[in-house]
Amino acid sequence: PYSSKLPVSTNTEFQETVHKRATCIRLACCAPIGDAHQHIWTGSIQSLQGGDRILKVGIIVDVEPGIHGGIATALRSLITALGKLDGPETYVLIVENQNQVDWLSPLAANQRFEMRPVSSGNPVRDVLRGVKGWANKALGRDGKVGWPQVPISDGWLESLGLDVLHQPTQGFIYCAIPTVYNPHDLQHLHYPQFFDLSDLTWRETIYRAACRTSHAIIVNSQWIKDDVVAQFGVSPDKVQIIPEAAPTQLLAEV
Repeated sequence: PYSSKLPVSTNTEFQETVHKRATCIRLACCAPIGDAHQHIWTGSIQSLQGGDRILKVGIIVDVEPGIHGGIATALRSLITALGKLDGPETYVLIVENQNQVDWLSPLAANQRFEMRPVSSGNPVRDVLRGVKGWANKALGRDGKVGWPQVPISDGWLESLGLDVLHQPTQGFIYCAIPTVYNPHDLQHLHYPQFFDLSDLTWRETIYRAACRTSHAIIVNSQWIKDDVVAQFGVSPDKVQIIPEAAPTQLLAEV
């Protein structure tokens, strides 16, 4: 859908988009859930951050190139542009495998990587899930379709010393770090016929929990903002509209 014939102003718009998103990330950690989000675009960043404090921003990378399409492109362009900002923030890209490191390394000049460890799990929760599986089997249920659970941090994310965590894809991890979330859209609620049952339940569970518990939400349009507010009952004050320009600077000239 991208074209090298887009207006020349596209790159400028894209840089403005990334500056706004970076500002939203900076300020998300300065306001408790439910208040002060009206200050997102007012006041100086320095005064809200408390002087010369340098923020440490984590970015969750849970997509793969060539698999997740537009989401992967949006993540790639975000990381590229954040690497060109002159702000004092430090960025930590939280990845799941070496393929993601190889994919993003050329774009992440001022950022470092942290590989997420394989979770050791929760013994009590594992036992309860085993009992639930046994009960479903006894009742004649196949157990293939169940209501998903929102992932909860086991403490590793918190150990990184992050001031704010940006979750720019539809995935979400509930943690003790102030969070910025990108739901992108709620198409599963408007076109459920294009999703199977497991996708519908996953999206409804994750999106709702993420939007309600995140400190700030980023969407691309007023329509999506109105939709998120209406569907999930979140405060309009914490939903920021930041339109995404086409990342034409990532494409080869034709």
